[in-house]
Amino acid sequence: MTREKPGDGGITRRMLMAAAGALTGGLALPASAQIVAAKPDASVLSRGGKDRAFIADGVLRNVVREGVPGVQLKVRLTSYRSLQLSCIKGMQLKIDGEEFDPKQMILTLNDYSHRLDELAPLRNAWWFILDYGDLFAPRATPLAAGEHEVEGTLITVEPYMTAGRFAFYSSCKKRLAVEEAV
Repeated sequence: MTREKPGDGGITRRMLMAAAGALTGGLALPASAQIVAAKPDASVLSRGGKDRAFIADGVLRNVVREGVPGVQLKVRLTSYRSLQLSCIKGMQLKIDGEEFDPKQMILTLNDYSHRLDELAPLRNAWWFILDYGDLFAPRATPLAAGEHEVEGTLITVEPYMTAGRFAFYSSCKKRLAVEEAV
């Protein structure tokens, strides 16, 4: 950012701070100094860009993992920074209102699988922001063909927060179809 003189039409640091309410206590700014957040561009998503929702677009899969039937879906980290797996405090999953037990779910990243209750001591294992994970949830019967309402929440503790330990809840809801058997 270049330093502009006030009055020449540029945005100064003071204007940016004021826009954030730091100096003005939330008072309105002149139209020339207001910052408007850009709306997500649908064309970016259609070209393979990412939204930052916990549940990735794609399909649900009926799978059997080590003899246990269940459902699997793609998930992603919602933080803007990569995180150690020890910073993942939990995940919640519902499909068509059916809640799954987090203690039974398994997260697979880069060919390594961990039950969610095993993540706390993993300080040397990282979830990089561009990596998708597979979340497996045991389910006795396969999901029926068609679309299902999927709700998910990722709970993280960001390690760079210095004012205490805050849990961040990133929730989303999507409609995903069951992948057809080949």
